[in-house]
Amino acid sequence: MAPLADFLLSRLHLASIKLPYELTHYVPGKTLMSTPQEVFPTLVAYLVIIFSIQAWMKNRPAYKLQFLFRVHNAFLSSGSLLLVLCMLEEVIPKYIEHGTFWALCHDEMWTSRLEFYYMINYYFKYIELIDTVFLALKKKPLDYYYYATAGGARIWWKKYLTSFQIGQFIIDLFVVYFATYSYYAANYFPNLPNLGSCAGTETAAVFGCVLLSSYLLLFIQFYIATYKKPAGKKAVANGKANGAANGLKTE
Repeated sequence: MAPLADFLLSRLHLASIKLPYELTHYVPGKTLMSTPQEVFPTLVAYLVIIFSIQAWMKNRPAYKLQFLFRVHNAFLSSGSLLLVLCMLEEVIPKYIEHGTFWALCHDEMWTSRLEFYYMINYYFKYIELIDTVFLALKKKPLDYYYYATAGGARIWWKKYLTSFQIGQFIIDLFVVYFATYSYYAANYFPNLPNLGSCAGTETAAVFGCVLLSSYLLLFIQFYIATYKKPAGKKAVANGKANGAANGLKTE
């Protein structure tokens, strides 16, 4: 049962739309942006576009683009929320029925619907690159929130969001490292304690560990640089002998 997914399919008449198989499933060589020959030139073109916009905007006033930026963010935020909810209603029943390790590692956990959701999420990542286009047109630094916060701007929610993201990556890393360990132990070191092998490839496992570890280090570095700055010099009273303070000095 997937009430939300079924509701969306029926209300939006998505079931009647016959999409090519390679758009709803990952088929290397056929799915859009599924090969390095597509991905790397796209990323190079993206960088060229961004730096070209920055050069073009150098002597021009910044565009506001508030409405378009909000529409863009609303689309991505609402789409991401729907994806998470659809994924949860696909995963949670199997998790309850079979347990954590089965839900994490069993081949049957990878359903056709779940693959479709991941495909949508994958395409969302390319749409998210438009964020940087907006920043370039608005003449903001490409890491606007970082520079704004480091420069003293009070974006009150950023500290809590960063803390949440660090916690999220720690949990993700624990799960991914655990699954990777169990896979290697079961296949190469069976004498070590393990819960069995895990679906997926060794390349994907190693890449996932490295990628998530780099994310965690970057967010920790950002948190320390932004929110754990050394305290400024302390001001002390410079009073006369009679005890009346007549000014301040720093030590």
